[in-house]
Amino acid sequence: MAGSTAPPSSARRSRPGELTSPAAARALARAAARRRAAVRRRRTVLVALVAVLVGLLVVVWPSGRAAVAVHRVASPAPVPAVVATSPPMDGAPVPPTEVVELRTTTESGVEVAEARLSPPVAGSWRWCEEDLLCFQPSSPYPFGARETLSLPLRQPARAGHPAHESTFELTFQVVAGESVGLAQDLLAQLGYLPLRPPGTLQPLPGSSRPGDADGDPDDVGVLTSAAGEGLTLAQSLGWRWPSVPSSLRALWTPGTKGVMTDGAIVQFDRVEGLESGSYPPYQATLTPAFWQALLRAALANRRDPDDYAYAMVSEQEPETLVVWSDGQDALRTLVNTGIPGGATPVGTWPVYLRYPEQTMRGTTVTGQPYVYPDVKDVNYFTGNIAIHAFPRARYGFPQSQGCVEVPPSVAPEVYALLHYGSLVTVQA
Repeated sequence: MAGSTAPPSSARRSRPGELTSPAAARALARAAARRRAAVRRRRTVLVALVAVLVGLLVVVWPSGRAAVAVHRVASPAPVPAVVATSPPMDGAPVPPTEVVELRTTTESGVEVAEARLSPPVAGSWRWCEEDLLCFQPSSPYPFGARETLSLPLRQPARAGHPAHESTFELTFQVVAGESVGLAQDLLAQLGYLPLRPPGTLQPLPGSSRPGDADGDPDDVGVLTSAAGEGLTLAQSLGWRWPSVPSSLRALWTPGTKGVMTDGAIVQFDRVEGLESGSYPPYQATLTPAFWQALLRAALANRRDPDDYAYAMVSEQEPETLVVWSDGQDALRTLVNTGIPGGATPVGTWPVYLRYPEQTMRGTTVTGQPYVYPDVKDVNYFTGNIAIHAFPRARYGFPQSQGCVEVPPSVAPEVYALLHYGSLVTVQA
């Protein structure tokens, strides 16, 4: 025969790739399932053994280190003490609105509820910072009063540390009465002058506080201005910015009511809604209403809402206007001043009247009447002389009837920077 006969299928063993019967396939599947189950059991046992070993390591090996941490002795709490004060101990007389500040070593043990001022003054205590306790008077200290503050300091006994109890006392003198220097000091505190009071906190002799060893005076509020013994309130004021125009510096007259103080009063009166003076010129006077409003504003720390601004006009051609605001030159532009016969006056005055828009009327230097409607961004600073917008073909040389003419494209920015009381200096 051409070929041999194959044996029955039951006598053959299946090889890879060959088809098997349904029963054989089921048997193979069961065998594979048993092998997978065995692998999972071995894996579970192995994971359990690893977990036991890790647990033993955690319990046995670091236990000594953990025991040391548990038995570590905590640092004792600092003894409550006052390390710096404002006003300084027996320093120069202070305003009747002075905020008392006490820098302490800790809040714990400072018995704020038992603090006393003698003579008594209404006010409230609060923690201004984590270790800075402040007293804000709600009514002025009496003029000429010698105030004494008493503040109990206590620390209960602890394991290994005895109890501590003491009383801190601070004595300060209030100014004798109303004065130009007091007005200048309060106006400076409220931002109406380009000056500021000296540094607030004065460290007590021999005191120290962690974190102050780097020599930074701001850390403990060491006085950083020219304040010292014998100086009046106004004389202890320092400039708010490192760079101040020399022409503005020359206008400062501590203790004397000069044009810089007049400008501050003009702005303060305007902000506080006091009765205006005569126009022109504005009479910046220290009236009883002014003093009442100034003390109220100082007690409430109601500050000038505007940035301090100063305008400098130079008649040197090309004529320019520079507005110095908030410590820097904010704007510079060409302008026109008055022609011969109607020259712009030289000097310094505060802005006393402002209009966003006005019709101007007057007479030219040749005697001809004029009417200019809708003149915008008007700032009067002396008599009928103002800084205002006015259209010209060119700028930088005398063309006006006495005013300082600003290009209309720039005038809105000038108007926004200046405000009532802003000083205007015209230099030849």
